[in-house]
Amino acid sequence: MNVQPFYQRRKRWDAVRQSRLIESFVINIPVPPLFVYETEFNTYEVMDGQQSITAIQSFYANEFALKGLERWPELNGRRYSSVSRGRVSWKQTLSRFTNQFGHRTPT
Repeated sequence: MNVQPFYQRRKRWDAVRQSRLIESFVINIPVPPLFVYETEFNTYEVMDGQQSITAIQSFYANEFALKGLERWPELNGRRYSSVSRGRVSWKQTLSRFTNQFGHRTPT
């Protein structure tokens, strides 16, 4: 998936805003969907939602620690790799957002 096609702006969210998106998933607050364009079979580019998807990718890659969280402040300072798996099911929580873009069957 091309997350940053030529018409997208550059990455702008800081760690606090990225953290609050992740917190939204954890506490089950609705998050706006991604809008993608299928450029060819099973190849997509992000039309809207680049900031959200890069925040999720960065969190999975341990590129930032959560900070600025207000609803679940105990997670501040934690990275994806350091969050107790029993406390938060990250795969299950974030899959609601990211699994929308699995393989599709041609019609």
